[in-house]
Order: sequence, then C-alpha cells, then structure tokens
Amino acid sequence: MYPAGSARPRYPSPSAPSVSRPSRGCSGRSCPAILGVLRRGRGGSVAASGDLFVPNPSLLAGRGAELGVLREAWRRTVRLRPTVVVVEGAPGIGKSALVGAFLKEAAPPVVARSYGDEAWERRPWEVLRQIVRELPGARGGELTEEADPALVARALAEDLGRVGRPVVVVVDDAHWGDRASMTALRLAARSLRSEPVLFLLAYVPVDAAVTQGRSWGRAHEGLHEGWRRLIESGEGAVVRLEGLSADALLRLAPSWGQPRLSPSGAAHLHELTGGNPLHARQLLQQVAPHALAYGQGPLPAHRSMPLTLISRLGSCAPGTRDLVAAGAVLGRRFLLAQARELAGLRAGDGCGGEVTGGVESAGALGDVGSVGAGGGGAGVPGVVGGGARAGGGDVGEALDEAVRAGLLVEVPGTGGRTLAFPNGVIGDYVYSDMSPGRRRRLHRAAAEFGGPDALWHRIAADQGQNEDVALAAEQEARRQLSLGNLRLAAVYAGHALELTPPGPHVRARLLTAVEALLVSGDASTARRYEGELTSLAPGPWVDYVTGYLVLLGGRIAEARGLFRRALEGVRADSEGGTTPGEKGPLQDHEAPSTLPVTSSPLPVTPSTTPADLEARIATQLAIIGVVQLDYQDMVFYGEAAVAAPTREPWVRAFAWFAKTVGTALAGDAGKALRELGAVHLPGAPAGLDGLVARGMIRLWTDDLDGAHADLGSAVERATRGEALRIGQGLGFLGEAEYRRGNLAEAVRLTASAIGDAAENGRVWDYPLLHALACYPLAAQGSWEEAAGHAREATDWSQLLASPMSFAFAAGARAAIAQAAEDHEGFLDAAEAIETHYSSREPGAHLFGPVRADALSRLGRTAEAAHALAEFAARTRAVDRVSAHLAMARVRAQISEAEGEPAAALASCEEALTLAKEAGLPLEGARVRLVTARQLSALGRGLAAEAALREALHTFTDSGAHAYEAQTRRLAADLGLSLTGPVSALAALTPREREAVRLMRTGLSNQGIARRLGVAEKTVETHLQHAYDKLRLSRDQLRALKLDD
Repeated sequence: MYPAGSARPRYPSPSAPSVSRPSRGCSGRSCPAILGVLRRGRGGSVAASGDLFVPNPSLLAGRGAELGVLREAWRRTVRLRPTVVVVEGAPGIGKSALVGAFLKEAAPPVVARSYGDEAWERRPWEVLRQIVRELPGARGGELTEEADPALVARALAEDLGRVGRPVVVVVDDAHWGDRASMTALRLAARSLRSEPVLFLLAYVPVDAAVTQGRSWGRAHEGLHEGWRRLIESGEGAVVRLEGLSADALLRLAPSWGQPRLSPSGAAHLHELTGGNPLHARQLLQQVAPHALAYGQGPLPAHRSMPLTLISRLGSCAPGTRDLVAAGAVLGRRFLLAQARELAGLRAGDGCGGEVTGGVESAGALGDVGSVGAGGGGAGVPGVVGGGARAGGGDVGEALDEAVRAGLLVEVPGTGGRTLAFPNGVIGDYVYSDMSPGRRRRLHRAAAEFGGPDALWHRIAADQGQNEDVALAAEQEARRQLSLGNLRLAAVYAGHALELTPPGPHVRARLLTAVEALLVSGDASTARRYEGELTSLAPGPWVDYVTGYLVLLGGRIAEARGLFRRALEGVRADSEGGTTPGEKGPLQDHEAPSTLPVTSSPLPVTPSTTPADLEARIATQLAIIGVVQLDYQDMVFYGEAAVAAPTREPWVRAFAWFAKTVGTALAGDAGKALRELGAVHLPGAPAGLDGLVARGMIRLWTDDLDGAHADLGSAVERATRGEALRIGQGLGFLGEAEYRRGNLAEAVRLTASAIGDAAENGRVWDYPLLHALACYPLAAQGSWEEAAGHAREATDWSQLLASPMSFAFAAGARAAIAQAAEDHEGFLDAAEAIETHYSSREPGAHLFGPVRADALSRLGRTAEAAHALAEFAARTRAVDRVSAHLAMARVRAQISEAEGEPAAALASCEEALTLAKEAGLPLEGARVRLVTARQLSALGRGLAAEAALREALHTFTDSGAHAYEAQTRRLAADLGLSLTGPVSALAALTPREREAVRLMRTGLSNQGIARRLGVAEKTVETHLQHAYDKLRLSRDQLRALKLDD
C-alpha cells in the first residue's frame, strides 16, 4: 500500500466531518407540512457541520443544594427573623451567579447591592454608600472618615426597619469591603431582632486568594470573625462553593455557546479545571471540544494564564524551573526521585526546609484561567539524558521554592515522595512552553524509568517510524479495548498506525485504528481513512470496518451489503467451520449479499483478525434492523449478536443494546426490561450501553422516573470516565425532560447531543437528534430554532432514506404544526409518520393516533374514527398509558366535532386521569384546553375558567409559551378571564360567594353558619343557589383549582 521508503502519513488531526449534505429538496408531502411555520423561520441552515443553536442560560446547574440553603434563609427572613448567609469560594467558582439566580427566583421587594473592590478597601464607607443609595427612605448625609461605626450601624438598622418590606442586602467581593462599612453592617445585623432583612456576603477566603496565583495585590484580611460568631449563634449559614461536577459542566456548556462538548470531554475539562466554571468556560473558548474528548497528553497553554504565576515561574531559580519542567513531562502526579533525576538536581541532605501546601489546599486553584503560550522556553535550560548533571542545584531548595510559588504541592500520605501540580493548567502551561526538542529529550529520558508510563514517553519521544514502539502501542490499544477504555484505545491504536513502517503490519493496524475510532465515537477522524480502507482488498474484517464507517456516515444500504458480505466471508474463512453443504448459525436467516464474495490476497491470520468478528457484524446488522424498522432482522441479529462468543466487554455490551432495543421496538418491551433488570449493577454484561437501552425502553413504557434515572446515571458515569458509545443517550435524556415538562433542560440536553454528534461526524444520528431538539423548542414557541431543526431532520432523512429517519423528521414537523395550531400541516406530518413508522411500540413517541388526531381537528370525524380504530387495533397487544391518554383525547375531539360535549367531557376526564398516572404535565394541560371547550358548551363557565387557569399555570411554569398563547386565545374566544377574580363567580351574590369560599376550605354547613352568624338553613340555600347558577355539584366545586 505504501512504496518502500515512503513516509507513513501521520495520525490525522480531528476536523469537521466531510460529509456531503443532502440537497434541499422535498419529496412527496414532506415539505408542505411545515410551510406555514417554517416560513417564519430564519433562512439558512443549522447543519451539523455549521452553526448550532445555543439555548439561553437558565437554571443554575449543579448548585441545587446551595440554592436550597438560600431559599431556606429567605423563608426564615420573611418570617421576621434577620438572617446572615456567607457564600465563600475561589475566584470564578460561581458566587455571584448563585446569588443572582437566587435573587431572580425569590424576587425580593427590596435589594440593596454593593460591590467590594481592592481599590476601595482603604476608602471608608464606600460599600455602605452603595447600600444606602438602594434603600427606600434611607436618611442621607455624608459620612466622614472619623464617623463611629457603632453609631452608623444604629442608623442603618433604623433605616432597614423603616422599609416595611423584606430586604436583601448583598455585598459582592466582601473581602475587599472597606473596614468601616463592614463593621457597621455587622453591628447592624447583630442589632436587628424582628426585621425581615437577609444579609448575603460573597467573598474569597484568604487561603483561596493566596493560592490562585492571580494579581490580587497584597493578601486581603478576610471577613471579621464577628460574622462567623453571628452565624454560629443560629442566625445564618455558610455556603461553601466547590468546583462543579463534570456532569454539571456538560449541562452548562450549551449555555456558554459550546454545545459540542461530549461527556468524555466534560470529564477531561473537569480534570483540567477542577470544575471551576469561569476557568472551564475560558478553556472551552480556546480548546476544541474534540481535543478535550479524544486528546491525550497536555493541552496547549491557556490564554488567561495568570501573569503573576508566569512571573513567579520566570523568577524561580534555574533548578526550580528544571524541577517543574521535569514534572510537567512526567505527568500531573509524579515521583520526586524521578523528577530530580530528570532535572539533574542533587539529592542534598534534606528538603531545605519544611514543605507546605498540599492537594487539599490547592483545590481552589481551579480558577487559574485559560492561557496563552509564552513565547519560548520560560528560560528553562535543556536536559541531555536522564542522569544528574554535575553541579546541579539542590532538590530540596528547588522543591521549597516551587511549593512557595504555588507551582507544586506534596501529595498527602506519600511522605513527600510524590508531588503534583495544583491543577492541570500549570503543568500544561509549563509543558507547552518548552521547545519540542526539549520535550522529546525529557520524554526519552523518562522512558528509561520504565513502569506503566514508559510506553507513552517512548511514543512522545519518537519522531519517526519504529516497529517496536508501534507493536507495543498496538498491544496497549487492544488491552485498553478489553478494559473498556475506548477513547484511550483509539489514541494508542492511532499511534501504532502512525509509527508503523511500510509493510505487512499496516493493514491490520489501519483496521484496528479505524474501528477503535468508530467504537469510541470519533467518526469524524475515522472518516479521514476512508480512502485508505477502500484501497484494501476486500475481506471480512475490511468489509466490517468499512461497513461500520459508512453506516455512521448515513449510507445504510451500502453498509448492510458490506456487513452481509463480511458474514459470508467469516463463514467461508473460519477454521473448523462448516463443511461444504452445511449451514452456519446465521445462514438460515441470511439472504445472500449483492456484493461479490472475495478473499484478500494477503493472508489474514487469526492473531490479527478479531476472533469475535461474527458478534460484531451481527450487532451492526441488528442496529440496521432497528433504523429500518425491520422487526425480523432486529430480533434475529440481536439474538445472534448476544449468543456469539466474545471476550471483549464493549462488543458484548453493544450486542445487548442492539438486542434489547430491537426486542422493545418489536413489541416486547417487557422481555427487554427483564433481561436488563440488573444492568445498573457493577459487572453487568450489558454495561453502560445496556443502561442507556433500559432508559430508552423505560421512556417508551411511560416509566419517566426510571428513564430519567437510567439515562441521567449513564451520562453522569460517562462524565466520570466510563465509555458511552450511545451518543443518543443525551438526546433521549432530553426527551425524558421534555415529557416531564422541563423544557429548558430538554433544550440544553438535546443541543449537547446534536453538538456531540456533529463534532464526531455521526451523521446517522442527525434526523433523530434534530427531531428531539425540535420538540421542546416548538412548545416554547421558539419558532426559528425549531424550524431550523425540522429542516435539518428533513434534509438528513433524505440522505439516510430509512423509515426511522423519515418518521422522526415528520415528528419534528408535527411538533411545530401542533404547537402553532396548523391543522393542515399537522395532518401532512401525521400521514408521513404513519406511512414510515408502523411501530409495534406505541410509546416510542407521544403523538399516539396522530392521523386520527389531525383529522379530528379538521372536523373529518368519520375518517378520524376509522383511523383511531386502526391505531387501537394495531396497539392492542401493547398496553401504554400514554397511548390510551392520546386515544382518549382524540375521542373527545371527535365527540366535540360531532356536537356531543357531554361525551367529549367524559373522554377528557379519562384522559386527565391517564395524564396524571403517566406523569405527563404538558399532555394533561393540553387535555384541559379540550375540557374547557366542552365545559363552556355545557354552560359551566366556572369550571371552564378553572380548567384554563390550571392549564395556563402548567404551561407558564414549564415555559411552554406556544401553548400558553393557545390558552389565552381560547380564553378570549370563550369570554373567560385568566387573571384577577374568577369571572363566573360574578353571577353569585356576595353572601353566596362567601358561603362557597368557606365551603371550599372544608367547612361543613354548620361550620359555615357559625362563621357567618346565620342559620344553617340559610347557608344551605346560598350554596344551592350557587350550585344551580354554576351548574356544579358541591364536590365538583370543591375540587376546582381556583385562586379564591
């Protein structure tokens, strides 16, 4: 493949996927369904290779417990108990964001906010001046430097007491607050007794400020101990903010304009930043998400690297700089003895003084920031070889200086023998700032130490091709695959390939590298090898890897042919296999491939061809059966994939995923769930893939809590380093949030899912993920973004040309038409859904009898009833609450169109019961809109208004603004009010209204009579008149949700 003497191409760097976009044409009735809505959308595209929709920031991720402390403090405050809360944490950790989120949620009547500043620390009364300006009715007057803080505190307490409403006093960066103001605030807080005042102080503790390496000027003094005593007396709380989890970083990334971050990338981001939000956001602005997810070794230096830290490094003695440079090459944790040897330092008689600092105290260093590479060397002298140099400095002195400068820390419990960088930023900066030649020399010397890192050092030190290193890298790749470390396996397989000289080993290592990339989810890099794959002579392994690659590229028919030919080749080439005339385990089912069966002219030995190739091929054929909705294939190949022998956990896990998802879609979700019953336990054969499968199936079977738990756990475990092969897991977690009514979270998660798929070139995920992203956006009334996703789903479905992709694209259009009340467009999309998706699992989407639904809205009742009966017959064998809910609502719409409001109301009541059972708040609120129309037609205006108000409350809380607008339009059409007093109650006399109000509190007639001071008979008369006027019984009136 490579002529003798030719250079082997280097392992390609990741890039955007080079996939030809489908033409923007529409076939059949696929486009008119959204014309009315999409015309309002923006032009252009949000293609997978272009710009992605970024949702607006919403709720604070990862700070629920801390926000809960502030909520409790506010509840205490409004009960007339003055409260102090101190929010402390490192710079950039999110103190101001937490306080801001609390203030937005609590919406206190009065907020007096001030900001500390280093420049103001010695300007008396600056903080207090800012606070007093925000207090209504506060007495003015200039404060002199000599003013007594105790007298000022008394005046401030009086001003706070005169406000007459709950007040929140906020001091941001309280560590820089001037001493006079902070003293007066503390004394005022102590003197308050029953005034509703909450003091919120956000500050950086002294130790965090010192270790951050930022330009703080002199170290601040921190908060006065009196604040602590005030809190410990029971008058408040301390909220300590640590770094966010990797899972929280993943959820926040779309709001930062980075929807392409994957779970594995989030794990690496957390490792580098300690979860500091500011640092993580800065790092994401410089480092590509792909590099975070699949890169190995230090990242480029970050632009916001604190200048003080760079200055400290530059001012250190040469021996100290050598020691830090050696550590940067050895890794984030390293042995002092090895670093001393690399740096060429003398052992000395001791450590030259006590070493201070440690990993615990360095946790706050997560906010070092994002840095620009320095221009060269940082003055660090070169090292030749690994031995100590004559005349080198003393290691104890170098270590003392590095620790004092905040560059290194001792790892506790190691007796000072193991060191670490306080966070990944410092080591990466030092590593990146070295010249390439110096780095290679240090790696070459480090490799002489041996141990588990020796191979990595050999790879980093080698500039050319080296068969010995390539073989070791190949073996390590296979070992990492067997351990389930898919990303690391892909890295080593890639290095094995790039280090391999031209010759017989190139073929096997190319196939190994490409498959490892595909298995780890990096289809965009794998696609760079497609030309090399096609130049190989066909054979089972080549056909399988090529088929895998083209499958993720959306060429499903071509992939299917390659997989079938690979199966035929496996049977023909297997040692000890079938004799002529015998059939292999898959032959009874397998149709002959349309591709010619050929064998490679190069011998493929068992040592290079995977022994479990049959299991791998069967798994992919089962997945194709799923996307093609070929129930026979999805079940047969799923069973075959699980039954085929394999020692690889990742092969076995994906086989279980394919089998169980196929079993569920084929109509036997119960069996699939039984087989996955223990998937959450350690060592389960189905692994993380199986947990995603169970989450998907639970979603389809209306177990929303179980689905959310499984899918959320899978994503969270992936952010802790486990390999998540099923990138759709993020998207289905977003759908679970959508079904639960959490639209903002659904938008963020589906944006991340699309970004991850786009970053890694998984084209065949695009229609599904764009459709899932469209659902919450359509409900929110975000028409432009929803229309963009619908266009993407439609366009990519034309390329994939699979029933599943067509169905999801139609589902995206249906979601928009439904939210926009475009009934003709809804019918068009509904017909496409039922044409392409005759699913045996009705819970796979919430549209239910979608064609009957659309027809009933258009008044075509006979056709609607027929379509509903067909749907009921088709799904009779699978009992889904969500499907019964949709059928009951459609029956109500048919009865309404036929002029039978009483029958329609009975169906609505059934649907509401089912919506509550299934935990589908938005579906329940949509049923209430139908209910309100029937109640109004029956003359029960009060009940109709109550139904609308309850629906509006649900839509408003969820952010479903499109349906909120539908509710307001319907209220206007029916002449009902959604704000202020309930309009239907206006027909009652004042005494009747009062009797009704008391009855709704649970009082008996006798109790009402005593309260009103009238006879019980009079109460009965008032209530009966009210029941007659409102056309409601006592129980019905009591059950209504009204704001009395």
